[in-house]
Amino acid sequence: MSEKASLKVGDIIELEIEALAPTGLGTGRYQVQDGAFAIFVPYAAPSDAIKCRIVRIFKRYAEAEMVELLKPSPYRTVPFCSHYFECGSCSLMHIDYSKQLEFKADAASFVLSRAGLGAPKEIIAPAAPLRYRARAEIHCKIAQNKKVQTGYLKRRSKKVVNLKECKILVEPCERALIVLPEILEKYLPSNIFLRNDFYFKTALFWKYPEDAAIAWIRLKQKHREKMPRVFQISEDKIEPLGEVGPHFKFPSGNIELVAHPDSFTQVNWEGNKQLVKEVIEITSEIRPEKILELHSGVGNFTVHLAKLADRVVAVEAGKKEASLLTKNLEMLGIKNVVSKRATDKRALEKLAKDGAKFNFLLCDPPRGGMGKDVVDLILSIAPDNVVYVSCNPTTLARDLKMLLKKYKPVYHKLLDLFPQTPHIEAIVWLKLSF
Repeated sequence: MSEKASLKVGDIIELEIEALAPTGLGTGRYQVQDGAFAIFVPYAAPSDAIKCRIVRIFKRYAEAEMVELLKPSPYRTVPFCSHYFECGSCSLMHIDYSKQLEFKADAASFVLSRAGLGAPKEIIAPAAPLRYRARAEIHCKIAQNKKVQTGYLKRRSKKVVNLKECKILVEPCERALIVLPEILEKYLPSNIFLRNDFYFKTALFWKYPEDAAIAWIRLKQKHREKMPRVFQISEDKIEPLGEVGPHFKFPSGNIELVAHPDSFTQVNWEGNKQLVKEVIEITSEIRPEKILELHSGVGNFTVHLAKLADRVVAVEAGKKEASLLTKNLEMLGIKNVVSKRATDKRALEKLAKDGAKFNFLLCDPPRGGMGKDVVDLILSIAPDNVVYVSCNPTTLARDLKMLLKKYKPVYHKLLDLFPQTPHIEAIVWLKLSF
C-alpha cells in the first residue's frame, strides 16, 4: 500500500490492530510521509485486520471507526448482549474474556512500568465475567411518542439506548431494568409526558442478599407530585415503597455495611470481597499500631483495619459517605476509629503540623488520583508503609513517580473488578526506603 502524505478526516485506510490501549480501544500504527500515526478504533481486537474511517485527527494520533473487518482476530468472540455495539456501557465484550484480561493487564502494566514498577505479582480474575454489577445509574427519557426510554447512553452521545437486557447486571437488577419502563409509565405524573425529551435518572441496586432489587426514581419534588419514588422489584412482584430512604446493604469481606445510592461503593460486590481480602493480608503482614486511611468512604476498608491496629484515623470529604461511615462504625461497635470529614490535603496539612506519625497509610482515591500537593504532604509525614488502591493506572503512575522518591515497591497486584470494560483495579504496596 502506498504511503499517504498526510491523513484527513474521512480517509478510509487499512490497519493492523497491534494492541489494546488503556482506554479499551484497539490501536495500530499507520505510516504517513512525516512519521507514524497511532490510530485508535473502538470494537477492534489485537490481531484484527480492518478498514477504518478517520473521524478525528490530533497532532500524532487519530481516532477512527471500523468500516470493514478484513481478517478477524482469533481472540474475537460473539458478544453476549444484543445491545453491545450500540450501548456505551461495555467496550470489550467482543474479545474472549481470558484474552481480554490479559490485554487489560498488559496495558496497565505498560503504564505502571513508566513509574518504575515491574511485573504485577498477580493478576486476579473475578468470580464471573458477567452478572457482577450490583448497582447502576439508569438514564431515563420521555420520547416523542410519549414512551419512556431507559438504559445507558450511546458511546460518545447523550442518546439513551433503550435496553431490554444487560448481561453485566446481577439478575435481580436486570429484572428491575426490564420492568422499569412499565413502572415509570404507570406512576409518573401525566404532565411529565407532555414534555418531550424530559430526562432524569433512576438508581438500581441489589437488595442484598435477597432475590430482589430496589429502584430509586431520581425526580425532584416539583416533578413527582404524590408518586412513590422507591420500588422493590422481585421475580413476581413490583412493590411501591413510598418515601422510604433508599439505603442498601453490601458485603465488605465477611461484614455487611450500609450505603446509599449517592455514596461510593464498588459496583462489583463479589470482587470487592477479594479487594478487601488483599488489603487485610497486607495489613496483617505489616501489623501496624496506627493507621491513616484517606478516602475512607462508608468504611469498606476501615471496619477491617480497626481490627488490626490500635488506632485508625479515617479521612473522608463526602458528607454522605462520612455520615454513613459513622453509622457503620456505631452499628458494629467499633471504638478505635477517629473519623475526620475533610479533604485529603486539609487533613494531611493538619496532621503534618501536629507532627503525627503512622505505621501505615491506606489511600483509595477517585479516578483523578491524589496529585502533587497531597503526595508531597504524604512524603513529609512519611508513614512506614503505603498501600495505594487505584482504579486508574494513569493517575496511579503519576503519583507513584513522586512517591518512589522516598519509597520502594514491595509488590503490586491487578484485580479485574470491571469485566467487559477497559477498567482495572490496582493495589500497590510501598515501603519507606530511608
